[in-house]
Amino acid sequence: MLSKFKIALAAKYEYFVSRNKINQFDSNGKPRLFLIDTPSHGNLGDHAIALAELNYFADYFPNYKTFEVCEDDFNTSILAIKKCIQPDDIIVLSGGGNLGEKYILDEKIRRKTISKIKNNRIIIFPQTMDFSNTIKGRIQRFVTKLIYSSHKKLMICVREEKSMAEAQRVFKSSTVVLAPDIALYLKQSRFSIDNTKSNIALFFRNDTERKLTQLETEALLNAINNKASEFGLSILKSDTVVKHQVSPAQRDNELKVLFSAYSDANIVITDRLHGMILAAVSGTYCVVLPNSNHKIRGVYDRWLKDLEYVHFSESLDDAIHHISAIEKNMLHKYKYHGLKKQFDVFYKEIENICKMS
Repeated sequence: MLSKFKIALAAKYEYFVSRNKINQFDSNGKPRLFLIDTPSHGNLGDHAIALAELNYFADYFPNYKTFEVCEDDFNTSILAIKKCIQPDDIIVLSGGGNLGEKYILDEKIRRKTISKIKNNRIIIFPQTMDFSNTIKGRIQRFVTKLIYSSHKKLMICVREEKSMAEAQRVFKSSTVVLAPDIALYLKQSRFSIDNTKSNIALFFRNDTERKLTQLETEALLNAINNKASEFGLSILKSDTVVKHQVSPAQRDNELKVLFSAYSDANIVITDRLHGMILAAVSGTYCVVLPNSNHKIRGVYDRWLKDLEYVHFSESLDDAIHHISAIEKNMLHKYKYHGLKKQFDVFYKEIENICKMS
């Protein structure tokens, strides 16, 4: 009985808060773009995605007023959006690597948005699709398929070929588009260069996507220590994830700290996707190790393999070989030319799909 009362009370609270939020979405008559499910957690790779998305909208959608809805504000905001949304408004669900059962809270936000907003164009920004073949994974894939397929104006963007093939197979009635991870839209100018600093920056996972064993990690660190001694470099152990919550208001300051680590680094070694992407954007020599799924290799093969300073390693031995082969003349900052042509194509595909009734 008490739990039912709590549920009813929570529903009332969300209703009244959502009524007040409608005024926050006033755009003075301009069409609106709602960016939904940006992070408030400590994964700064996801915050880099959110920052790049906002930059992308400012450049490619200048006639739209953009409203960001972070994950913590979703339940009250989606009710307000449903009440005030207009035919020309667009919903964008933030990109990342969470289209699957492993990060089910993000998947539930997408499902609820797609279920609530039926008549507007909804775009899922570039994702990795990764449902497992376990019973849980198959069930969740089926539920997602059922909900996504019910929306006639859904566009699903994926960032590598394996996800593209899977999304086309599962979501036959939706438009599926291949596009770069949106963090690759960040500008190199965000990374200053401090020539007084000399270090090797390590960005390693410590979660379920980690592939290296403890013994492999020790062998890798031994190779890194040898290279640091050879060149007189210090070793900076960092991560693209912090242990505290990061709100949208705190995002810029947190990312400045992360970007500074790339600005100061001569070499980056990482098994994180956005560890690799930020190295690419900052023009920092990078050795990349695989993680437990296909997203790093897929993004590297499709978008980054032509960069002379980013090297994907098939195995631990391959990574150690790349590290051992680094020479002094490789330690400068490289020019990142970006993917403007690909982002122009991406926008054109969005524009064309939005013109469809």
